[in-house]
Amino acid sequence: MNLRFQVICFVALLFAVLAPCAHSLEASAQPPSEQEYWAQIERKEWDQAILTAEKLVEAARMRANQAPFELAEALTLLGAAHFAKNNWVSAQAAYSEALQILEPRLVGSQERLIEPLRGMGYSLAQAGKHAEAIEYMERALLVSRRTHGLFNLEQQGLLRQLANSLGSVGRYVEAEQQMHYLVRIGEQAYGKRDPRMADIYDTVGDFYLQFLHVGAARASYRKALAVVENKFGRHDLATVPPLRALANSYRRELYLSQFGIRVPVERRPGLEPDVQTTPRTLNPRYLSDEGERALKRALRTLEAHPTRSKSLLFDTLLDMGDWYMIKSETNKAIDYYRRAAELLNDFDNESGVAARAKLSFPVQLYYPVPSAATRNLQRAPEEVEERFVHVSFTVTSEGSVKEPRLVEANAPERYIEDTLNAVRSARYRPKFSNGEPVTTYDVGLRQIFKVRKDQDSE
Repeated sequence: MNLRFQVICFVALLFAVLAPCAHSLEASAQPPSEQEYWAQIERKEWDQAILTAEKLVEAARMRANQAPFELAEALTLLGAAHFAKNNWVSAQAAYSEALQILEPRLVGSQERLIEPLRGMGYSLAQAGKHAEAIEYMERALLVSRRTHGLFNLEQQGLLRQLANSLGSVGRYVEAEQQMHYLVRIGEQAYGKRDPRMADIYDTVGDFYLQFLHVGAARASYRKALAVVENKFGRHDLATVPPLRALANSYRRELYLSQFGIRVPVERRPGLEPDVQTTPRTLNPRYLSDEGERALKRALRTLEAHPTRSKSLLFDTLLDMGDWYMIKSETNKAIDYYRRAAELLNDFDNESGVAARAKLSFPVQLYYPVPSAATRNLQRAPEEVEERFVHVSFTVTSEGSVKEPRLVEANAPERYIEDTLNAVRSARYRPKFSNGEPVTTYDVGLRQIFKVRKDQDSE
C-alpha cells in the first residue's frame, strides 16, 4: 500500500513538473493570429508577414474540407503580404488559389470575392500584364457595386488602377470613363465643393498627365486648388499638393515637347495623345511663370505652418531647386538645395534614408533627347532594331555636364555625336555631401535609338 502511494505521488509530481512544458509546447504549436499578421503589415515587416501568413495557410489547409473559406482568407492574406514585398508572381499564385476555392462555392455578388479579385488584378498590373489585369479588376468592381452600392468609396483604388491599365493597353476613352466615375463617386459622397474632392481631382490630374493630356491635367489640379481655397482659404496646407502638381505639369510638358507632343488648347473627346508631325521643342529657360508662382506659394504656405510635414517641405524645396536648375539659374537652385540638405538632420532614421537618397547622387532634370531617338517609338518590335550609345561624363557641383566621352556604341556616327551634344546640354541636381554640392565623376547614360529594319541606318 505504501509503494502504491509512492507511485501515485511520483506521477502527480511528474505531471506537475511537465504540465507547464506541455502547455508551452502546445502554445508554440498554435498558428499565429491574424492580429499578429496585421501588426507586422502595419510595421512594414513584409518578410515576417509572409512567414506568418504561410503558417496561417498551413494551419487552414488541415481544415480545408470543413472550412474552405478559412483557407481562402489565409491565402488572400498571403497574397497581400507578397504584394507588399513586390513579389508579384507569388502574390498571383496565392490569389489564384483563393479564387479557385471561392468561385465554385459563391455566386458572383458575394463579398468574399472582392479582395482576391482586386489583389489578382493589382498583382498582374504591377507585373506589366495589364490586359490580364483588367478582367479581374472589372469583376471586382462589379461585385463591389452589387454588394456595397454603385457609389461606394471602397472602389476608388480599383478605379484608379483600372484606368491606368486601360490606358496602358491603348484603351484611352474607357480609361477616362473610369476617372469620370471616380469624380462622380466623390461628388455623391462629399459634394462638388467639398475640400475632400481635392484628392480626387489630384488623382484625375495625375492620370491625365501620365497619358500625355497636360491641359486636362492642369484643369483638374486647378479644381483641386479651388475646392480647398473655397473652404479653408489660400494659405491652408491642403493647397500644397495641387500647387506642386500644377508646377510639375510644366516640367512634364517640357519633357513631352522633346517628342513632339503638344498641349491642345481645347479638350477633344476621348484621350488621344496629340502628336505633331513637326516637333515643337520648348526652351527650358522659359518655364511657365505659373509653375514658378505655384511652387513659391507652396513653400510660403509650408514655412508658415509649424505642423507641416518635414518630408513635404523637403520635397518642395527640391522642386524649387530643380525648377531653377532646369532654367540654368544655378545660384538660386543651389540655395534651395542647401536649405533642403539642412533639414536632413531633422528626419528620423526611416524617413531620413529616403530623403538622403535624393541628394546622394546626381539626378537628371533636363536632357534634350536627340531627335533620332524620338522616331519609330510606336512601331512594332519586329519592325525595328535597337542601337545604343553609352557615354560617360562628369556632373559638376553646379549641375552642369563636363567631359562627355564615348564608352561604347553600335549606332551610326551621327547618333553618337547627337548624343554627346545632348549630354552637354543636360542639367542635373548635383550630389550633396555634408550639406554642400560636390562634383561626381563617371556618371553614365545609355541612349537607345530604334531603327527601322527596312531602312538604311547609316
